[in-house]
Amino acid sequence: MVLAAGLVLILGGGCGSWHHDLRKARSYMEAGRYPAAARTWDRVLGARPGQPEALVGAAEAWSRAGDDEAALKRAQAARAAHAPDADLALPRALVGAGRGAEALDLLPDAPTGPPTDPELAQLLAEARLANHDPQGALAGLEGRGEDGPTQVLRAWLVVRARGDAGCDQALPLAQGAARSADQDVEVVSEAAWLAARCDATEPAAELRRRARPLEQPSLDLRRAAAAQRLAGGDAEGAARMLARAQALYPQQGLAVRDLGVAFLGAGAPAEAVRSLREALLLPPYAQDPLHEQPVEGGFGLDPAPRAALVEDLWRTLSVALQRAGDPVNAAAAHERSLRLDPQADAPAWTRLARELQAAGLSTRALAAARTAVRMDGNDLQAWLAQAEILLASDDPSQAEGPARSAWAIEPGRPEVAVALARAALANYQPEEATRACETALAGLRGAAHPLVPTLHALLRQADASRPAPPAP
Repeated sequence: MVLAAGLVLILGGGCGSWHHDLRKARSYMEAGRYPAAARTWDRVLGARPGQPEALVGAAEAWSRAGDDEAALKRAQAARAAHAPDADLALPRALVGAGRGAEALDLLPDAPTGPPTDPELAQLLAEARLANHDPQGALAGLEGRGEDGPTQVLRAWLVVRARGDAGCDQALPLAQGAARSADQDVEVVSEAAWLAARCDATEPAAELRRRARPLEQPSLDLRRAAAAQRLAGGDAEGAARMLARAQALYPQQGLAVRDLGVAFLGAGAPAEAVRSLREALLLPPYAQDPLHEQPVEGGFGLDPAPRAALVEDLWRTLSVALQRAGDPVNAAAAHERSLRLDPQADAPAWTRLARELQAAGLSTRALAAARTAVRMDGNDLQAWLAQAEILLASDDPSQAEGPARSAWAIEPGRPEVAVALARAALANYQPEEATRACETALAGLRGAAHPLVPTLHALLRQADASRPAPPAP
């Protein structure tokens, strides 16, 4: 009897323990303490594997805590167990992992218009956004409810679709979202970023002030979750997460740089340029312009790793500027990145020289080509780039020296022959031009080459420039 009573006590105590954890998990969710809730739901599952509420709750909690992989595992288990409310748990976890297309396959889509369930409407919009369909996402939210998450998502989509022109519509939506969900750090911080994006300085500052005390995750966790979302293919979702991080941690340049990268992945180079330029003004990237020292000690980084961060930022900005249709500033940013890269070799400087020349920055292009030659005097392309830049200058006769150096490395190469012939003609040396062109044509032995017509044209030009023979 004593043993039986003991067993009853033990079993009764175990049952009470997991029920107690169930209540604690619910209270953590209500308070927005998602990491604590996730761990507590998992304790319930340890005591009662397959417990339906815990499976769904753990999926949502891990998702909100930034661990999308853990959320996805719990959501898949919830769906396999046919747990109540699991129908939305798995699509939500898939969206969190950046797998919007898979989430769309699992979501019901009303054929006659947007769904009436606000949570489903928002999840559908987020899945469409993750699946690179911002217009479909926005259309699905038109006329939807006034809850904070839906409003702030609509505001984001309007700004992304219309840029500055969308701010008149987006700003009231963002402010309304922050009022209706004033304890939701994700909504309030996203609204703060949108206000700043729309140059509403005072509302942005007020929203940031309200959001900061609500913050639970750290910046590192937010950046890691955004990186996971980006790796899953949802650059737009990653951008939203990082916009919130920027609003919560406005002096942290790493998050702003990440936001620029996410915008670049989302096909928004102009927004990427805006964010990457902002990052340059923040630690660990910013420098004291008078002393060329990192501000605030560059986050305590040693010079070499900090230089690598700054070099990466300039290189990324160069790509964004090029995609945004600004080749001049793209080339200038590329040059800044190379100057910070100890691994930059002669080919890298040669590519920069050609990029600068194409952008119309001839003086800097020539300097870059000469840098390449100094790094490796046997690099054919470095000498050839220098010759071609000089040929396009006001004094093409200067190209002869670099063209001869390229010829010495690979005589008869068609590209070099063209450069040398043009330089020779600029120096009134038609015989030299003829020799270069004939050597290149002989080496081709009749094979097709795109420069064959140019070589023949230079031969005719050399013939025409020879002085006429004296009259008999």
